[in-house]
Amino acid sequence: MSDATTNTEWVHLHSASQRNPFFGEVQHRLLDDGTRDVKLIIQPDTELGFELSRAALAIDGSKSMMQPFAAHLPPMLRKNKNAIHPVVQSLAIYLAQNGKGEVALAYWACGDDGSDIEPIGIMSKDDVESHNFGGPKSWGGGTQMTPITRYFWEQVFADTTSPGVAVIVTDGAWSDEDHVQLGALTTEMCAAVESGERQLMKLVVVGLRLDSNANDLDNIQARFTSLDDFNTGTNVDIWDHKWLDEMADISEIFVEMVQDWPLGVGGYVEVDGAKVLETDEFLFGIQFQMPASASSFKLHINDVGDYEQVLA
Repeated sequence: MSDATTNTEWVHLHSASQRNPFFGEVQHRLLDDGTRDVKLIIQPDTELGFELSRAALAIDGSKSMMQPFAAHLPPMLRKNKNAIHPVVQSLAIYLAQNGKGEVALAYWACGDDGSDIEPIGIMSKDDVESHNFGGPKSWGGGTQMTPITRYFWEQVFADTTSPGVAVIVTDGAWSDEDHVQLGALTTEMCAAVESGERQLMKLVVVGLRLDSNANDLDNIQARFTSLDDFNTGTNVDIWDHKWLDEMADISEIFVEMVQDWPLGVGGYVEVDGAKVLETDEFLFGIQFQMPASASSFKLHINDVGDYEQVLA
């Protein structure tokens, strides 16, 4: 989906209430020629041919997560106070369902300086449903993203034969030193994917807004954005981020990953009764231009259905 010259910034429809449920992402902007440029990504679904070669989930084990895990309480009082367990359990179940029945799990940001990893293991959906996510054995004294990224890249995803996804749950930002190291590793990984040496490992950071990090959200968002926009000198993009409270559906973690995947069916985009795009085969990611005066469009997918989206 190529960019065109423009005088305005992209407007993202972040809220699920703004988007047709069929779309995982919608954004638009006004172009110099007076038209509106629109990008959308169809929500991934197994019925549309979506499946991962491998899935993984890493859970922040730094000390700032102790209270959300209710780890500061006596064991007998933790069960109904652990706010993280249902979150990561839901994520893990969904990943297992879309990762050939299994998900690799680990706590990260553990140990004195936050560089340690505590693998939980590879679990099926049934395993996850019976597992208690109560936190790591050694709570971390910092948050370092590079070690868990390297662990997934060099061990968990080393032998994949098609794209996979690793979700990293966190409540905080990592250090400047770690960010530099992470940038170098990101460049190395993207180069390996672009050369065909390795398959894509899409990394999705899921941020938690908690009382404990309320005053640091701008810094955390800056870290997330810096990763999303990191220039590796390749055409490979491995990072994406989501805020958990903004996600209407867990499948949103896969949205950016699938944008260049073929949908396997064609159709057209219609605006005010006129077709602005028609093709024999769509990708999950679609881009088109429409009159700036129009406030909505309709995507028609052959033998599937019509999906209208309001932009105004």
